Amino acid sequence: MTKYSEISASENNTESPPLAVTLSAESPFELQRVCFEAAELLLSGRRSLSEISKNSLLVPAKKLRRAIVSSSAREAALLLKEPQPTARASTLIFAFPGQGASGPVPARELARVMPVFCEYLTRAEAVVSSEPAAAELSIYPLLARGRARTSADEQIAVFVYGAAAAFQYMAWGAAPDMMLPHSLGELTAMAVSKMACFEDILRFVCRRAALIDAIKERGVMTAMEASYSCAMQLAARYEGLSVAAVNSGTSVVLSGKTEAMIKAERDMEMAKIAHHRLRVPNAAHSCVMEPALSGIKKLAFPKLSPPFCPVYSSLDGRPLEAGDASSPRWRAAHCRCAVRFDLALCAARAQCEEGGALAVEFGVHRVLAAPGATSVPNSRWLGASSMSRYHEGKSQPYCFKRGIMETMAALWENGFVSGTEWAKLSL
Repeated sequence: MTKYSEISASENNTESPPLAVTLSAESPFELQRVCFEAAELLLSGRRSLSEISKNSLLVPAKKLRRAIVSSSAREAALLLKEPQPTARASTLIFAFPGQGASGPVPARELARVMPVFCEYLTRAEAVVSSEPAAAELSIYPLLARGRARTSADEQIAVFVYGAAAAFQYMAWGAAPDMMLPHSLGELTAMAVSKMACFEDILRFVCRRAALIDAIKERGVMTAMEASYSCAMQLAARYEGLSVAAVNSGTSVVLSGKTEAMIKAERDMEMAKIAHHRLRVPNAAHSCVMEPALSGIKKLAFPKLSPPFCPVYSSLDGRPLEAGDASSPRWRAAHCRCAVRFDLALCAARAQCEEGGALAVEFGVHRVLAAPGATSVPNSRWLGASSMSRYHEGKSQPYCFKRGIMETMAALWENGFVSGTEWAKLSL
């Protein structure tokens, strides 16, 4: 999803829009037959992709379903002929990433065809413009730019895009059985799960980011392929380093002061531990955050209600309780303590033992998919806006629309949504 043509959809006059084809049947044999028949009609030229797409979307769905997204007849035919498992996932997971998940978004084009997404961007603009520390920011340019210069840039962009996209998915009929947040994503999950008012939690995000941006030292974060114990031992060697996140048994993040991290990275190289610096504006979940903690504790926090589905905290993997999250102590721990996404994944695995899971990650990039797919057996992790594969020369709006349509097609196939309003993104 990070690669796409710099030209816009309007400038690329030869670009065919992505179209959805939805087919269904009462038995696996019948479904295979209708898919092959549609593929042959496309290959022979007896039906165009737009005709097949339009007709298929008008037919009520039966028991077994197949949905594909394509922009050419040949590609659609090949996709329809691919074997597809008939078993449905039984659990729908919404995953919300933290900082590091932002990127350029064609927000205006998406808002044109996604009314609920547009509504929440408008509501976010009203909040941000009223916050003194973020008044110079504007949501559409911020999302379009993608590259974060400050914590306010990164955190507001990640929160607003993730929440607005999730609310749109729910408006299309997707109802998550659980939510798995990572760091900042826990605040996004609060808004989406109706624990907190969207505007109120966004105000907290803006004010918290302003306190973090006021810290003189930025620090750095480095992801490494190692165990938690290995990361702890390495962090203990150098003052100013902390284990910032444990994402899985072999995926951890160190965070802290730049000089100490440089020394730790040399140790990683000598030990042949794979690692890479994260492109983030500050060293979250480390001692670098400590000057801001007292101020964060004093910030006004929204009144919380029970969520409509379990939200597994990235602090300890337990279901997030309104009483706990309302405390100043929680707010400080959420900013300073290590993210234990591995524990949240353990909770998800226990809930998904009886059937497979489909997870949708609401960030521009899929940063949680690798640990998620490894830790939750029989799970398939999709990006809310990322395509299954890269398509050469396609515009940014095409890539986002196709990514959203592909994920919604998977939700439709698995029975998590019934309608096909999502197919109108191609307009």
